[in-house]
Amino acid sequence: MVSIPAGRLTACNFDGSFTNRDTVGGIIGDDNSSIKFHKLTAKYFNAPLKIDTFTVNNLSRPIATGLVTSQFPLSNLNNSLGTNDFEFKNGTADLKLYCQADIDNFKFTKPVVSGKIRIANADILYIPRNLHLIKSALDIDFNQNNLSIQNGHFQLGKSELNVNCNIANFANLYYTAPEKILVNLKMTSPQLYLKEFLPFLGPRTTKKTKSSGNKQVVSKELSNVLELSQMNIRLTVNKAIYEKFMAKNLDADISLRGGGIFFNKISVAHAGGQLSLDGNIIQQAASNSFKINSKISHVSVKDFFYSFDNFGQNTITNKNLKGYLSSLVNISGRISHTGKILPRSINGKVVFNLNNAALVNFEPMVKVGKFAFANRNLSNVEIKNLDGTLNINGDKVEISPMQISSSALNFNVKGTYALGSGTNVAMDIPLRNPKGDENLTRQEKREARMRGIVLHLKAVDDEKGGIKIRWNKDHD
Repeated sequence: MVSIPAGRLTACNFDGSFTNRDTVGGIIGDDNSSIKFHKLTAKYFNAPLKIDTFTVNNLSRPIATGLVTSQFPLSNLNNSLGTNDFEFKNGTADLKLYCQADIDNFKFTKPVVSGKIRIANADILYIPRNLHLIKSALDIDFNQNNLSIQNGHFQLGKSELNVNCNIANFANLYYTAPEKILVNLKMTSPQLYLKEFLPFLGPRTTKKTKSSGNKQVVSKELSNVLELSQMNIRLTVNKAIYEKFMAKNLDADISLRGGGIFFNKISVAHAGGQLSLDGNIIQQAASNSFKINSKISHVSVKDFFYSFDNFGQNTITNKNLKGYLSSLVNISGRISHTGKILPRSINGKVVFNLNNAALVNFEPMVKVGKFAFANRNLSNVEIKNLDGTLNINGDKVEISPMQISSSALNFNVKGTYALGSGTNVAMDIPLRNPKGDENLTRQEKREARMRGIVLHLKAVDDEKGGIKIRWNKDHD
C-alpha cells in the first residue's frame, strides 16, 4: 500500500529506484534527488491503475508526476468512494491522465491534471435526486485547472439529452470554494418528458455512510461540489411534454444555484401560439414557492386550458371555451415536490385578450339565459373581442370592470368570483338584442349599448355550493 495526499493506492506492484544525484554533474543531496516507480500497477478506490513511470523529484520540495492509465467497469466504484450518492450498474471508464502534485503543500497547491476520461454505456443512479440515467456516455477533458465535458449523451426514462459543458478553474475551486464553481451547460434534446425531472423539485435525500480517513474526505468533497456548484443551462428541445401539456421548439436559459431553479428566459410554441416566461422556483421543506412572469401570444384557449388541467378548477374548463388568447401573467404561488400547484395558493394579476372567442355551456351564462333571455341562445355565446384584467388572491378572482359584447347579449361585469365560497359578481345586462344593432357604426353601437331596459343582476353562492342569480338591488 502507498499513501498519497488524495487517498491510498492498494495492491501495489512496482519496480523502484532512488538517486540523490538525478542530474549528472549536479550536486548530491535532497534538491537533486529522485524516487522513481516503474511499471506501477495498483488500485485506487477499486479502479485499477497503470503508470509506466511515477516520479518524485526534489525531496526538499517533492513534486510527483506521472501518466496514469486505466480501464475498468464503473461498478468497481460502488461503495468505494465513501459516499452512496452514486450507484453504477453498467458502463466502462477509460482514462489517460497526466498528473502533477506538490506533496508537501497539497492543501495549498492543488494537483494539476491534463488528459481525458471516457465513459461509455453507463447506467447511473444519482441517489440524492433519485435520477436514473441509462445509455450514458461522455468524454471528460482535463486541461490543467479547467474541465470540459464533450459528446455527453444521457437518457432519463423516455427523455434524451445531449450535453456539452465547460467549467473554468475547476481544479482549484473543487477543493477551496465549490460554491463558486460555475458550470456552463449546453443541452439539446429531441424530446423531454418534464415529469421525469420532478426529483429536482424535492429535497435532496442522503444516506449515511461509514467511511474514515481519506475516503471520508473524498466523499464529503464530492457531495459538496455536486450540491453547492452553480449551473447555467442553455436548453433547446424539439418537443417537451408534461402530462397534458405539449410544447415545441423549447428554448430555455435556466440557472440552478443554492436551493433554487431560476428561469431566466424560456420560450415555446404551444397550442398554435407562443409562450414566453421568466421566474423561479425556490425549494423549501414542505413545498416550493414559485414566481412566474409570462407572455402568451395567440394560443388556442381551449387547448391552453386543457394543457394546464383547467388551472385546478372546474367551473370554466376547456369544454366551455373557444377562440384565441393573448395574455400577460404575473403570479406567485406554491408547488408540491411532485409538480402539482397547491390549491388556493396563487396570487397575482392576469391581463388578457380573447379574440374570436365563444363561451359554450358556461353555467352562469346559461342560468342568466333561463332567468331573463329564454328566447336567446346563451349556451353558445360568441365574443369577437374581449379585454380584461383579473386579480387573483388565493381562491378568489377579482374581475375588474369589463364590457362584454357578444352574439346573444351585451353586458358589463365586475366583482369577485370564488373557487370556494364568496362569489359576488355584479352584471348589468340591457334587454336590447345585439343582433338589432349589427348595421350600426362602432360609435353608434357604444352609444346604444345601455339604452332601454337594463337588468341589474348578481351571481352569488347558493346553498349547495354552486351559483345562483338574483337581483342586484345595490347596483351603481
